[in-house]
Parts: sequence; C-alpha cells; structure tokens
Amino acid sequence: MFKSSQKMNLNSPINARSVSAWSQILLALTLIAPFPTGLATAKADIQFLDDVVTVSLIRLIAFPEKYDGKRIQVRGYYVRGFEASSLYPTKEDHEMYNLPNEIWISMKGIRGDKIGGRKTFRGYVTVIGTFHYEPEFLTGQLEIGDVTSLEVVPKY
Repeated sequence: MFKSSQKMNLNSPINARSVSAWSQILLALTLIAPFPTGLATAKADIQFLDDVVTVSLIRLIAFPEKYDGKRIQVRGYYVRGFEASSLYPTKEDHEMYNLPNEIWISMKGIRGDKIGGRKTFRGYVTVIGTFHYEPEFLTGQLEIGDVTSLEVVPKY
C-alpha cells in the first residue's frame, strides 16, 4: 500500500474508510460480547419500609407480571385530559402514540394529587399506586390504581 519512504496522508478517503470500518467492527464486537452472568439479572428495584417498590417505567413495561398487585413508585410523562390519563416513559412516546409503552392511571379514588385538580395536564410526574396487569388483553392492559401520590417532577 505505502512504501516506507512515503508519508501517509491521514485525510485520504482510504484511511477514513478503514477507520470507519474498524470502529464499526469494534462496536459490533462490543454489542455481541457476552455479559457477566449477574449483569442482566441485577436487582434494579428499591423497596422502602412501607412496601412501596421504586421501579423504572421501562422495567415495569418489560416485566409487568413481576409487579402485578404491588405498590409501586414510578416516574414518567403524564397526560391528563378528555378520556386520557396515561403515563409514558417519555414525551416522545406520547407524541408518537406509542401505545405499547402506555400505562393507564386510574383516576378513581385518587389521593395525593399535587397537580392541583387540573382537568388537563402534560408533564413529568412521580406516581405511587398499586400496579395491575391484565394479560388477557391483546397487548396486555397495564394500570396503576389506588393512587396515593401524583406529584409533578420539578424542572432542573
């Protein structure tokens, strides 16, 4: 390719392509490398004394059967409006109508509503309630009921 007497031009397209190819190979190897045994099953929940489990919304959606009937605390993007009371991982999930990532928040008997009783609301919140999973539904119905706290997450 190059003789030892020639200088290598680092801006040449050949070298840029080869660097790009090597970076793609390294990325692929990193993604397919085996994980340590305990990493994939590491405990990600936090249990408080009052039996409330703090869990991420993604974990709740991925493993709903694990949390069925448990008191949970979770954060997400909340949408309240006409026939709407749903929690999403992100604002973008709501805007794209990503329904598999939606969890219904039951308004029946809600206590600790710090949103101020507004009929419409959109923003990030922390919810504490009882999680219910109904696998009979086509996509699996996910719901948080018996809500005892619904607080707006402060902007940083």
